[in-house]
Amino acid sequence: MSLPRPTFENFLEVFPEVELPVTITESLHHDLEKANLPFAQAILLSYVQPADMGEIDEYTEYLPGFKMTQEKGFRAVVFWKAGLMVYEYILATFTPKGELIASTVISKVEAKEGVITQSATVITPDWVVYVSEGKVATEEFDATKAVNYSYEVLPNGEIVRYSEDDFLS
Repeated sequence: MSLPRPTFENFLEVFPEVELPVTITESLHHDLEKANLPFAQAILLSYVQPADMGEIDEYTEYLPGFKMTQEKGFRAVVFWKAGLMVYEYILATFTPKGELIASTVISKVEAKEGVITQSATVITPDWVVYVSEGKVATEEFDATKAVNYSYEVLPNGEIVRYSEDDFLS
């Protein structure tokens, strides 16, 4: 017996609403665990997993993050994903009817082959997402090797990625 598909409003109701700007750091998921209930299975299958373009296995966990105050023709949410040796924050945009427009990982902590990749992210009131990402291969972090890039959420909900050079030129 399959579960009835939840409405898009049911999905949005699980996210607390925040006003921009918002900062996402590696420890935000601890606050999310305290404040937000896990996704219901039907919501997870209907909206969350289709917005996750990465690998999903039986150990993957998700938590609602937040939805942004909306004045545009799309709805935007951020949710947290925990996988094996990787935590990600995923930004997903939807039409007002609940159809996925775009999604992308906007922040993460990942341990892979002895290297830890970690990012900090800010979403501005202008819907620009600034990401600073660094890698630690030894005990010391070298900030000069950090990679900076950004995304812009367009008025139609599309998400465009820019490199640091795009903003410096």
